[in-house]
Amino acid sequence: MTGNVIDSFDMFLKSLPESGNWFRGHSIAVNKLCPKVFREPLFHSEVYLYNTFKLMAPAYYSDCPSDLDYFRWLCLMQHYKMATRLLDWTTNPLYALYFAVRNREEHGSDGELWTLNYRQLNDLTKMSLPLITDSIDLQYMCEEGFYAHGKGCSEQRARDELKARYKVTTVYKYPLAVFPIHEFERMKAQQSTFTIHSFESKDTDWHLETVCGVTRFIIPSSSKPNILKMMNKMGVRESAIYPSLESLSNDIMFNIVF
Repeated sequence: MTGNVIDSFDMFLKSLPESGNWFRGHSIAVNKLCPKVFREPLFHSEVYLYNTFKLMAPAYYSDCPSDLDYFRWLCLMQHYKMATRLLDWTTNPLYALYFAVRNREEHGSDGELWTLNYRQLNDLTKMSLPLITDSIDLQYMCEEGFYAHGKGCSEQRARDELKARYKVTTVYKYPLAVFPIHEFERMKAQQSTFTIHSFESKDTDWHLETVCGVTRFIIPSSSKPNILKMMNKMGVRESAIYPSLESLSNDIMFNIVF
């Protein structure tokens, strides 16, 4: 993993890797790629969060997944901002750059742009292509979050039993890259992909290992306003990424207030 600087839109274009990469932008540089559910203070609450959402969601949403469709449940939760073991990526580098510079309240802080060679990452677990929804490994990693998480021997035994049921022997030290079904309008608009992270990978700084195919770029705070203006001129705006009337209103006002 290397660190470089993107201080202009031209530098961004020159820094783009070859095809086969996904992208992620942070408005504040944290040098960490960790799903929200594995961060404090939520870390030991994964089972509670998932199953409570699953129990109560049908009262608010009419098209909930079937009971055992764990990956679709995680996608639904992620879409509605529940903490999950999924980490968002996009196939569109412009959108990742937008996420890194869009928040004007955070223009006083450096941002960061991440690139991920998803084939190289999955090669580490002997899976050369991004997983698809019927993958046994993906199904195991999703269900693990609902049933087999926490501290102590009983939780470890639950994970061992779950692996035995799925007949998997892999130690998931690294996340896995996943192509989701674009079931929601926002996922389609953002060209979403995911990495899914297991209990076994929660404590690893996997993104610091060069074998994972991850590159980090710093976006200096002083460069954010000009990059954002350039992206607006090119049509990379809030309404393209978050299609809604509210986003349209924000875009119309952009040139007046910024």
